[in-house]
Amino acid sequence: MHAIAAVPLFLIHETNLNATPKGLVHAEWKDHNDGYVGLPSGPGLGVEVDEQELERLSKVPSEWQWPVYGRFKDGSSADY
Repeated sequence: MHAIAAVPLFLIHETNLNATPKGLVHAEWKDHNDGYVGLPSGPGLGVEVDEQELERLSKVPSEWQWPVYGRFKDGSSADY
């Protein structure tokens, strides 16, 4: 967020909050109205990783798939 705030005329930053397992990352910043967020107060990425949860998740086999929100008739992505 700090890097984005330092770039003049930065247009948009997207994220997929559903791609991160619940409880793994705790963000200091909060969403505000109209999609805006405030900057984290300290240095770094503004998130704290729960290392115990990360270790637990590393032992659970899973196959991650790219989120698909929609497809056109030719199979191309319709909404990403």
